[in-house]
Amino acid sequence: LTQVVGENKQNEENTDENKNTEQKKKKRGSIFKKLSSGSKKLLQEQKAKEEHVELENGLACSLVSREAISFEKLKKQVSSPESGKFKTKPVIILCHGAMSWRNQMLLANISAELLAVLDVHILRFDFTGNGHSKGEWRFGNFTTESEDLSKVIDFVKNSLRCQVGCVIGHSQGAASVLNYASHIANQEIGGEKEDVNPKCFVNLAGRYRVPGWDPLTTFGQERQLEVMKNGFFTVNSEWGDDDRIFKITEEALGAYKFQRAADTAKVIFRLRRDSSVRVLTIHGYEDEVVP
Repeated sequence: LTQVVGENKQNEENTDENKNTEQKKKKRGSIFKKLSSGSKKLLQEQKAKEEHVELENGLACSLVSREAISFEKLKKQVSSPESGKFKTKPVIILCHGAMSWRNQMLLANISAELLAVLDVHILRFDFTGNGHSKGEWRFGNFTTESEDLSKVIDFVKNSLRCQVGCVIGHSQGAASVLNYASHIANQEIGGEKEDVNPKCFVNLAGRYRVPGWDPLTTFGQERQLEVMKNGFFTVNSEWGDDDRIFKITEEALGAYKFQRAADTAKVIFRLRRDSSVRVLTIHGYEDEVVP
């Protein structure tokens, strides 16, 4: 009888935990999909003007401005590329979070809001293995994501001949952005680069120090049991690409906890004060993922 009661109690606790997990997911989803007044119209206008391109390395990109513009048209706006001067308005690059993609509602909303107040170009892209970009996806692959960002920045500066005004990273994308910022800051200090561009970076809800945090707990109890049984679990994409399946292994989860790049506090600490690189960090009061 004691065993049966204990099992029933455990089942009730599991049910409550699953309900709480689902409620948190719905809440997070509503935050991502909530649009400010006027944003719906902005998003509709933005979608009609967007231009898409796949870079040589397989990265999928979307470009949008206040007016309809193509990548080719943007290149032609520069009258003398050999002069080395940027003659078009700056580009703001947006980087998505883990297992997401460039058209996730939060990024699309930010893009629309920025265009409402700034006369700039907005470029969003999918990291390797995410969204429509080619390549193999790996959990916590910060090194590859920083390299992806470097390639996109090179494309903007060397192919489009535009200046990068700012790079904004959300969630895991923020960690990759800050790692790139730390890298170019060190290059500037070491004299490898004299004129650093970009100099402005935004850390939007990047993971900070969370005592005792285990990445596996983010995926819920069902996934924990799958890892214990199979050594991995899979997650279907929730961001517009139904064919994308992410495989997360026990080994990758273990390695993630010890990655310096995963903790934005450690990365920001490495940014030297005598560098011209600047970082704005933004966290939400109601953020339950990165409290």
